Amino acid sequence: MAKSLDETPSMGTKQRWDDFATRWEWDEKGNFQLARFFGDVVVEYIHTIETKTGKRYPEFCHGWDVDASEFYKDKEDRCPCCALNIKGQFRYFMNVIDMDEEENKPSKAKADWSPIRLLDASPTLFARIKELKSVNKGTMVTDPDHGALVQIRYNKNAEAANMYSASMDTKDVALTDDQKSYIVTQKYPNGSFKTVKGKNGLPACFEYVRCVNSRDDMVKSLRRNGYYGETEEAASAAHSFDASNRETARDELVAQVDAESSVETIDFSKIFAGDPTPPVMVDEDPAPAPTSAPAKVKKKEPYDECPTSYGNFANHMDCFTKCGVALECRAATEEATTAPSQAPAKKKEVAPVVDDDDDTV
Repeated sequence: MAKSLDETPSMGTKQRWDDFATRWEWDEKGNFQLARFFGDVVVEYIHTIETKTGKRYPEFCHGWDVDASEFYKDKEDRCPCCALNIKGQFRYFMNVIDMDEEENKPSKAKADWSPIRLLDASPTLFARIKELKSVNKGTMVTDPDHGALVQIRYNKNAEAANMYSASMDTKDVALTDDQKSYIVTQKYPNGSFKTVKGKNGLPACFEYVRCVNSRDDMVKSLRRNGYYGETEEAASAAHSFDASNRETARDELVAQVDAESSVETIDFSKIFAGDPTPPVMVDEDPAPAPTSAPAKVKKKEPYDECPTSYGNFANHMDCFTKCGVALECRAATEEATTAPSQAPAKKKEVAPVVDDDDDTV
């Protein structure tokens, strides 16, 4: 499921997870829709970044192991957002048969027609779907032989806790032979695609292709939005709240995110990628003008150049996978960054790199 760094596409205007799978589309009027869930679940973790204008955008966590559905033990080393303790939200990707699409199958359907969709579920929706086991004779609704038809709904005008609904429609429903024969057309980042057939008594499943921002771009964006330090005056003006209450206000924002009012409203196509000097995102402020006041640093930025004798691996994923001296590197970094300050020599800024790692249900 998960890919190596080389195989993982960068998140950007040209690549996002639903470029490679047919996503579930919600009824814009907030009506209930009928679904038959099946197969395994992929769990994702997405940080939510607050811009200086108070808007938000997602950063897929580099410290989250999609295969194991858990954080890496060294997640702070891998992920700048984790190192800054930026909150986020879990998302749950599930394959589902769109029963309305199935009922409206064209009389002369194309060979690649399929009612299968990949649904990106919020924590609340996932929990409500899972709870239906208790009213389905103790069997999970994804069970191929004794599953269920589920009514689900997304109401964007409801309060955050009530945006998603899931209720039982029909209990103890087995997948039919026709459903088990459904195919999907799976696309891949290299431009190729293939027709996937069902197996093991299940319809074909879409593979979740993880699209992540590069660590360089993640760090650049965090810099622009003041996560590595800014003056109290600039913070107060940019965030429109008293600087002395800055952390509380950010925590309140995170609470809203955890109530799942964030990821659904984010335009993932606005995330930049790849370009060494990426344009400012639509929902970001330009970098602030230089100020004579000293910056108040909340957290040291990732060190740009390896200060140890292991510099051959500097600014490379091998720093955290093959080098094996992370503790020594951190110690040397601490020593280098806390040494008595001298007149700083002007040096070219090098953006750090690390391991790269969405439901608008």
